[in-house]
Amino acid sequence: MPFLGCASEILQSRGYAPGAAHYLFNFVKGDAAKGPALREQAAGFLRVGMWGIDADEPHRNALASGDLILIYLGAPEREFIGRAELASAVHDWTPSEAQVYPGDSPRGVLLARVEVWAPPVPMNTVLSQIDPAENAKAEFQVGVVRITASEYETALAVAAGRAPSTG
Repeated sequence: MPFLGCASEILQSRGYAPGAAHYLFNFVKGDAAKGPALREQAAGFLRVGMWGIDADEPHRNALASGDLILIYLGAPEREFIGRAELASAVHDWTPSEAQVYPGDSPRGVLLARVEVWAPPVPMNTVLSQIDPAENAKAEFQVGVVRITASEYETALAVAAGRAPSTG
């Protein structure tokens, strides 16, 4: 699946469902299989347009097609590496999906309108732009975190304002 668009294009083209929820998908060292680096493994999920969701995730039953997500690498990286739109609710992988999914989760969601950010967006840069009253934070205990539309839009705005990587 190709990586589509850039953050500035996304900010300018609001083709989203009006009732879409916003989530942060938190990927941490404990989630990564031995071998590829955390960022490489997360990018592999994005390339195939699939993201594994554990059976005990608190928001797993709320995830729906059209919801908007940010992909976040937890400590020690603490950075956003992209965004996507959900193309499905959580479901057990079909046999054909299970063949292409590069992880070991037996279930998850399909992704559409996937965008990978290079360079990544540091969480501290996003947090510095969010009103402290929103209680945004950089560390999460779960893999799926509900966020506000404002937090989501702030991350997109920060991503749109960065210069592209030259190295």
